[in-house]
Amino acid sequence: MSYKNGGLRHKYIIQKVDGSRIDPNADYFVLRLDTDPHARKAFRAYAESVQADNQQFAGDILHHLEQHYFTKADLPDMVTTCWLANYQCPKCGSMVVASSRHDWCNNEECDYACRK
Repeated sequence: MSYKNGGLRHKYIIQKVDGSRIDPNADYFVLRLDTDPHARKAFRAYAESVQADNQQFAGDILHHLEQHYFTKADLPDMVTTCWLANYQCPKCGSMVVASSRHDWCNNEECDYACRK
């Protein structure tokens, strides 16, 4: 069933990877990132919301989205605080935002980008 049909319904059985019990009163909502563009936007919004409490988790979410679904232009400005390191752009001297997969110059007039 697609997100385009029907309303909110129970579609999944949730269990923990380690086999430990889940709270029977817990309320879960599953997002399917690979087929639903709205799920990807919701996942990104969650990263923005959780950043103040857990910057590493927010960065991991954004990194996952960047690796599989989005480009730098799709990700929020907060991305600069979540990546691994910054360094000087070899083309223009501005700061470069570096992740484990991509590097981008912060200068919008510079076209430096590196896919690792």
